[in-house]
Amino acid sequence: MEQECPYCKSKRVIKNGTTRHGKQNHKCKNCHRQFVSNPQNQPIPEATKQTNHMERFNCTLRQRVARLVRKTLSFSKKLDNHIAMIWLFVHHYNTLIQSKILIIPS
Repeated sequence: MEQECPYCKSKRVIKNGTTRHGKQNHKCKNCHRQFVSNPQNQPIPEATKQTNHMERFNCTLRQRVARLVRKTLSFSKKLDNHIAMIWLFVHHYNTLIQSKILIIPS
């Protein structure tokens, strides 16, 4: 089976070892880029790359809930207490965000 470079569409492709998962790695002789035929991990389309809201929330959660950061102070011995405190924070945070959205005129 003859490989084609997905970048420059050249047929001048050679085998270039394997990936850490055991798949055949190829290298284009024209553009010198490496690629794997039939990759499992496809790149995320630009239209769906909206992870910044979730990343910001995770950062806020880590910064404001000491139970997620520290292992000695504010440590919950029971998982139920830990979950309850995170739930309270999320509920309080969402309430504040909603109230700020309603107060600020556009």
